[in-house]
Amino acid sequence: MKFSLRILSIAALAAWGSIACGSDGSDTNREAEPSQAEELVGAPHSIQPYKELVIVHPSVINDPVRTSNANRGLWSFRWLVEQLSGNQGLDIATDFTENWLATFHPQYNPNVPSGQLSDRPGVDDLRGKWPKLADGRVDLKKSPFRLLAIVNRADLGTTFGDFGEGRFVFGLVDPVTGEDLAMTVIFEYRLPGFPDDAAKDARKRQVWSQRWHNLGNYAFGDPNYNQLLENISTAFA
Repeated sequence: MKFSLRILSIAALAAWGSIACGSDGSDTNREAEPSQAEELVGAPHSIQPYKELVIVHPSVINDPVRTSNANRGLWSFRWLVEQLSGNQGLDIATDFTENWLATFHPQYNPNVPSGQLSDRPGVDDLRGKWPKLADGRVDLKKSPFRLLAIVNRADLGTTFGDFGEGRFVFGLVDPVTGEDLAMTVIFEYRLPGFPDDAAKDARKRQVWSQRWHNLGNYAFGDPNYNQLLENISTAFA
């Protein structure tokens, strides 16, 4: 059965660390010690789009550890939902996911003004096939979304105090057959700068840009590449 859902997205507008740490955001943009990989600038090189901007290489999107929902990999749909729901554990994240799925039937959601959103009945097919827990809720350890890309949208940060976005893109697969289906979920994380401190904002923007650019120093398949990308992604997710 084909799902009738087409393209859907979830926006996760979050300050660095404030959601992942379950904090009030007071430590947002805290400075972190760079790893050895991050300190390596290497020889000057041109921007390599598929290493630094839109990362879709199989060695990344099929990383057996980081993309594992069962093992709570740091690039998995499960882990990201856990962070968005306050990093309070799998049970809370499961409720968060159930509530998200319910929003695709806006007529049943009292928080959505009448006529504001179109109904997406295809979500019933998705939820019907999604493996369930004993209590009937969806099982995030068996999430039917696979990673398609990790994306650097620094180009969106065109104003003072705004560094753009970091994104994770997932595609839906049939939970039974593994067939790719027509639904995309995008997690979008806004990367805030320092609007009250021009010098600090400029310095941090340079550091942040350099971290992405340093990815070009490593070959796909080099463990340092995935580790450096993990360091970058966990800084915003």
